[in-house]
Amino acid sequence: RESALWVHTGFHTSVLTTRIDVARDVPVADVVVIGGQQVTTLERTALDLLINREEHAVKYICELVRAGTSIDAIEKLANQRSLGGVVGARTILKQLPRDLGSLTFSQSP
Repeated sequence: RESALWVHTGFHTSVLTTRIDVARDVPVADVVVIGGQQVTTLERTALDLLINREEHAVKYICELVRAGTSIDAIEKLANQRSLGGVVGARTILKQLPRDLGSLTFSQSP
């Protein structure tokens, strides 16, 4: 979640000051290698943040859209996965503007 967000965008959250999160049992299609390290794709990272960090997810997703994904791509992945909490994530994604990456937020979560 936050660790992959940081790898993809450089966006630092307060969670990263106390721990690094590690994903387990992630489908190979949801993983990319960056700098020799496996990390979840932009879309999977967004989906994980929507499911697990809903209160901050929209600003995090803005950063991921700026890094190269889109709301449509995240929504497509959400419709392909059956994860706990994904129904709520789908509901949020349907409500988001497609130009979400143009919004700006401060770095403090």
